[in-house]
Amino acid sequence: PHEGGTILLSLLALIIGQIGDLPSLTVASLLFDLFARSVQLIVVRRFFPPQVMHWFGAWTVLSIPGILPWSVVNYGLHSLAAFVPFALLWLAFREHKGVRGHMLDGLAIGGMIWFSYSTIALLPLYLFFRRDLFRVPRHWLMFFGACAGLLGLHMLVRSPADPGFHLSGFSPASIRGMALDSPVGKFINNVDHLWTSSFPGSSMLPPMMGLSTIFMQHIWALFMFAGSIGCVFAWARRRTVERQVLFCVLAVLLFGFTYAASPFFHERPDRTAFVHYRHWAFILPMVTLMAIAGLSRFRYALAPLLLHGLLCAIGAGLLFAAGKSDERTFKETGYVLAIKFGHDPGRLSSLARNYPEAEADLFRGAGWGSAEILLAFHEPTQRDLDTLAALMSRYSARERPWFREGLALALSRDVMRHLRPDFREQVREMIPTPNKADRP
Repeated sequence: PHEGGTILLSLLALIIGQIGDLPSLTVASLLFDLFARSVQLIVVRRFFPPQVMHWFGAWTVLSIPGILPWSVVNYGLHSLAAFVPFALLWLAFREHKGVRGHMLDGLAIGGMIWFSYSTIALLPLYLFFRRDLFRVPRHWLMFFGACAGLLGLHMLVRSPADPGFHLSGFSPASIRGMALDSPVGKFINNVDHLWTSSFPGSSMLPPMMGLSTIFMQHIWALFMFAGSIGCVFAWARRRTVERQVLFCVLAVLLFGFTYAASPFFHERPDRTAFVHYRHWAFILPMVTLMAIAGLSRFRYALAPLLLHGLLCAIGAGLLFAAGKSDERTFKETGYVLAIKFGHDPGRLSSLARNYPEAEADLFRGAGWGSAEILLAFHEPTQRDLDTLAALMSRYSARERPWFREGLALALSRDVMRHLRPDFREQVREMIPTPNKADRP
């Protein structure tokens, strides 16, 4: 309930599930992806020249690998919410007069915040370009009143409904237990890696023509940088006409800086799993629009546009040509189960027992996930260690050794490298060894 997009997609999946023997979650995801891309294309057609529309339309089909996986993954909401920056651009520049238009804007933005909290990062940009909102007090009162009213309804849905995630301390001030605290400190620590590591890595371009992954990703980032420079020059020459390209540049910068100040920041560009870059999927279509709009302003625009298109097309082709991995991911599934149901071992066990072939790995993943949730994403206390030990004791004697093996896996992960030595030793005491009998 606290992630508004899941409510909408769940309802859509329930409806689709009544129509024959369809994979309802996948179909719901694909249908909403169609909606998101359609919004993007409609907005680009409305505010940008035909050349930009054509190149951006081609890119939506042959986009960088960083976008494609999330477009078809069930509940890949960061990608499915990528229509939001485009919708905000339309709202910021659409023509309307009177209270009714501002009230509708407030309802629309409140709904988009409910769907994806990433919308909040770009709200200041809407307010900056919609300065007519503040000319008449009644206008901004209706706008903020409509937005606050809808978000108040969201909080009523979010707070009393049980979303799980109790191990991670579900609260209005957190998202899945990730506390939204110390943003300035996080920003100072992360900003130097933002555009040099995190952003290039989000493209997920593979090695090509003997060139390394890192090299190709930075080549892509240079295209994006060149496009942003083209946008700034175009705006400087014709400020009134080119406000939309300035909106794109500022949206990318604002999202990037907000991401650097968040607990979700991921700086390593060498990850091969797209889940590590999922937050960037929200803004990457607008990044590409910015680059295409900026590159098209150059005197010899065809060459860089074609090279950028080829780079993305080859990367997408290599993604599909790589073949499907047969690697089992039951541990990862157990980790996800622990995130949501780790506080209730009985419920988690009843789910895992339905899959005998995966049962052992599901419990290993549950141990891994429970340890990380309690010890890795905030400053842990002795109470967290006691909670982990108490949870372990609630699994059956048959399940407990698998759970404890998951604790060993958790200690080997990077996110646990800062765990206090005495806490690490207490976790090791819970891990089974050949000479240690399982204790109740």
